[in-house]
Amino acid sequence: LQSTHWPVAGKSGTAQTLVKGVARNNQWFIGYGPVDHPRYAVSVAVENVAPDSPHLAIKLFGQIFDLLSSSTEA
Repeated sequence: LQSTHWPVAGKSGTAQTLVKGVARNNQWFIGYGPVDHPRYAVSVAVENVAPDSPHLAIKLFGQIFDLLSSSTEA
């Protein structure tokens, strides 16, 4: 998230689960930005990903905030 256009803050989470006996993870990230003058709060959830996969919710959160920053003024 250090590469987002706005400074953002948030918290990630991961829950381990089983889907038809196969280990899977549910991932989420909840955050807000810009940090100095918050305008948006966003929650992203990604379900049933492989346990060794990167944290996709964080990546999607960053992409959402880059879209928001390019379409509005901070």
